[in-house]
Amino acid sequence: MVKKSHINDVFAIADGNVQERNRSYELTQTRRNNRSLQTNRKGFKPSIRRKRYRLQPNDLVEHKRLFCKVKGAYNYGKYVILVGKT
Repeated sequence: MVKKSHINDVFAIADGNVQERNRSYELTQTRRNNRSLQTNRKGFKPSIRRKRYRLQPNDLVEHKRLFCKVKGAYNYGKYVILVGKT
């Protein structure tokens, strides 16, 4: 019995039984501009902050020989919050 998932359903619908299957992967979408900080001023273009820090959310970094994901940058990019130490 095959585990119930979207990937296995697609394989079954395509009558797949002898084909070689590719490994599946998962992506996380991150927002490109921080629109929550913008102020909509009447008669002016929207002021969206477009500055990018060197480390963006969901970047994989090595810290003390552990691989961690970046949660966010604070204080103009001087500090980084790490999560998911693997």
